[in-house]
Amino acid sequence: MIYHALGIPVYFFAMTTIHESSHALGGKIAGLEITSFKPYPHFENFGGSRYFVFGSVNYANATNGWQHVALYAAPLAADMTLFAGSDLLLSHIDADSKVAPFIFVAGLVSTTVDWLVNINGVSEANDTNHLVQVTGVPKWVFMLGGDALGVLAVWRIVHHGHRIFYTSNPP
Repeated sequence: MIYHALGIPVYFFAMTTIHESSHALGGKIAGLEITSFKPYPHFENFGGSRYFVFGSVNYANATNGWQHVALYAAPLAADMTLFAGSDLLLSHIDADSKVAPFIFVAGLVSTTVDWLVNINGVSEANDTNHLVQVTGVPKWVFMLGGDALGVLAVWRIVHHGHRIFYTSNPP
């Protein structure tokens, strides 16, 4: 268990890279030109202000709202996909497996943290705030739906965590 605590920086940078890569992929699928890809913490200018961000993707030639939605919603889709795949995998592998704790932390915990930070973030540079601006949907709608899914995710984390760390015999 201690190696997962020591590995938090690795999980953080891996999740940040996945998050920013999903932005880039969503943008490319929507036909955007990706002008910069920075999957690491830095300061970024946005709306005339300077913000600390954990990563960023910049783009050019956006011509419609669909392109922005694809760009900003891509990390949410990536989080859901990684979480669902990890949940399914953990439901079908032995709790004593050496890979179960890694799948648990990387696939369930880190994606849930990314999801909840993304849904509830207050920074103007936050993805959900961008989606609010592009779609016109009130932020509370995103937060209500997103936090409901977050509660479901926490339930699955508790379920698998109990099975892996308390009822199995890890080495």
